[in-house]
Amino acid sequence: MMNWPEKEVEVLVPQERLEAHRRQRRQYQEKPEARVMGAGRDLSGRRRDGTEFPVEIGLSPIGRQGRHAVLATVIDITGRKRPRTCSASSCGSCSIA
Repeated sequence: MMNWPEKEVEVLVPQERLEAHRRQRRQYQEKPEARVMGAGRDLSGRRRDGTEFPVEIGLSPIGRQGRHAVLATVIDITGRKRPRTCSASSCGSCSIA
């Protein structure tokens, strides 16, 4: 995924969020700063087959030799989003449902 042009990165954005993503990307480009993307919101990514999955995204502006870019770290957090179930007989240990 290194050096993806902006438009190609958009294949990772769910269709119903595409316009909002473009608007937010323009706002970020005006004032780039390291931050977690979508703080306080549930974000989703899109796989090649079109299915969506929960993600956490970090943004960091980077520059080198007068050129500017943004490093985006995308983490699949499906495992964290699965509901956990606990039973009294498990002595405090939990299992993922």
